[in-house]
Amino acid sequence: ITRIATCALTLAILYLPVFQSLVYDWINMPDFSHGFLIPFVSLYLVWERSDKLANLQAALRVMIKRNIPLAEVVGNLNDLIFSNTDPDKYITFFIGILNKAENRFQYVNAGHNPPLLCHPNGEIDLLEDGGIILGMIPNYSYQTGEIIFNPGDLFYSYTDGVNEAIDPDEQEFGNERLLEVIKTHRKKSSQQIADAMLDSITKFNQNNLQEDDVTMLILKRIAH
Repeated sequence: ITRIATCALTLAILYLPVFQSLVYDWINMPDFSHGFLIPFVSLYLVWERSDKLANLQAALRVMIKRNIPLAEVVGNLNDLIFSNTDPDKYITFFIGILNKAENRFQYVNAGHNPPLLCHPNGEIDLLEDGGIILGMIPNYSYQTGEIIFNPGDLFYSYTDGVNEAIDPDEQEFGNERLLEVIKTHRKKSSQQIADAMLDSITKFNQNNLQEDDVTMLILKRIAH
């Protein structure tokens, strides 16, 4: 578990590998153009299922630091994957940039499990804007979504090792249980929410061996 704290944000990352097919990254940006006229921006991504993740991660960092718009960045990655991987290889991908000065969070979701934006009142929005998984077809135009990250808001991203965890009767943990854990513990810290989700999954599968990588990234804006 990784814990990071900034002036008004807390971040917890939990990664339990099985196949080691997942990569997550957190990049502190000292400067960002395209309207991000602030001295500090943070960027987060999750992607999965590829044998060339390291090269893609390097390419992504280069494009981000050149201030290329998010939708164009993801389109370029899609073309790169399409041209350099086998037809049966694909990547689900989520990338977002948080402008802490304006509380704006821009993102592109390429077929990944939609992250959750949980508000203090328990209402939940799914971050679905973007497009198809990477590597399916070339020259695909992705869309950029944007939300306002208000005090008390909680961002929760996860891989399918969470909602597809299996109990001894081969029943899945499922999205309803996941949402209930988030709503119940939404007022707690990022770390406590990560611990609560892991505890719920462990009790559900009765300590059976996990069948897939489990990754969670929880970002919370502290309410003053």
